[in-house]
This record gives sequence, C-alpha cells and structure tokens, in this order.
Amino acid sequence: MFLFGAIAGASMFQFLYAERLENLMKANELLSLHNEQLLQDIEILRNTNKAERKKRELVIEEIEATVEEPKPNAFIEAALIRKLKSDLAPLKGKKVEQFSDMHVILHELLERREYVIDGKVVEVKLRSVIISRILQLFVTVRVKNENP
Repeated sequence: MFLFGAIAGASMFQFLYAERLENLMKANELLSLHNEQLLQDIEILRNTNKAERKKRELVIEEIEATVEEPKPNAFIEAALIRKLKSDLAPLKGKKVEQFSDMHVILHELLERREYVIDGKVVEVKLRSVIISRILQLFVTVRVKNENP
C-alpha cells in the first residue's frame, strides 16, 4: 500500500509539474521570439538614426554673394558675383563642420582680391560671411582704374 501510494503520488507530482514545465517552455519560446523581434526593431531604429544624422549634417549647397554699398554698376556687380561663385564652387558639397575656421581662411583668400571686369580692375574685400547650408558672402567693391 505504501509503495502504491508513493507511485501514485510521484505520478501526480510529475503530471502537475510537467504541465507547468511545458507552460514555462512555451512562455520561454514566446519571449525568445519577442526578443528577436525587438532586436530587429532596434537594428532598424539604429539604421534610421544613422540616416537621419546624415540628413542633418549640414552641407554647403549654394553660394550667394551680396555686394554692399557703394555698389558699382549692375554689369560689374553681376560679373563679380559670377566670378566669386565660380572661385568658391569647390566648396559646394562640403560639410559645414569641416569649415569651423573657414571665416579666417575666406577672409585671407578674399582679402583685397582683384578681378578684371570690362577692362576695369575691381578690388573685392570680404566684410562678413555666413556659413550654413547656403554660404553667404558680403563684400565691398572698389573700382580701381581702367586698363588702357
């Protein structure tokens, strides 16, 4: 009788805990699948974050030049702006972070720069510069003399 009770008790114990063990294994599998899904979501978010950071990096897309007063005639002003844009065209597509000291470099580059436009020597002096998506130059112009 004792032996029969022990066997019956052991089988009952095994039956109850086997069912519980099976439920825990199913829950573990479900959590593993959920964990894999969350890891995939994290990877997608990382890639999206990288793409957004690349979009947020400011790149010089355009160059604008503004001639301050006293302005020369409209033809000289337009030709001068065109020449300034063509001289600074290699800066397009560069990241703004690369040009943290660009103010000093541009001032040295355009310090008393001279162009010959329509037979006249035109001296350009950079007054100020704004470096962002659009590189904005503010210059003063002085027409020196006419070439013979």
